[in-house]
Amino acid sequence: MAWLLQFQGHAWPLKTILRTTGPKRGGAMGKILIIDDDDDLRTLLIYYFQSLGFDALEATNGTDGMAISAEQMPDVVILDINMPTIDGFTTLEAMRHNAKTKDIPVVVLSSFDHVDNRTQVHKTGCTAFARKPIELDLLRQFVEDAMDSAA
Repeated sequence: MAWLLQFQGHAWPLKTILRTTGPKRGGAMGKILIIDDDDDLRTLLIYYFQSLGFDALEATNGTDGMAISAEQMPDVVILDINMPTIDGFTTLEAMRHNAKTKDIPVVVLSSFDHVDNRTQVHKTGCTAFARKPIELDLLRQFVEDAMDSAA
């Protein structure tokens, strides 16, 4: 019996998520921080990026995400916009005003594809914008491009 992870109305085979493709940068792919309050999506992204050779950190809200990003200095942050307490807009703005985190590339995830949302996050300094439900390969490409442009 194949194990499936359910989220966003899709069933993802666990073996697909956990397959090891091997690191592409001669060792660890890099460190990613995933800030999202959706446990299922966050877990899926952690497994997916770990299977690709990334070190994946996680935070369930913007406050914890800002603290972890300043302490751990990830190569890229994947940030959800719609979160309780402190939303992604506020989190991104705070990261850009912090001397330690201001240059960390941020890939924003949102189920809201409104032009105003895209405009606001790009003005605040996001590197890329990915719409939910996400395509894992496209998100991986955004992350790799963000890391390459920051290098």
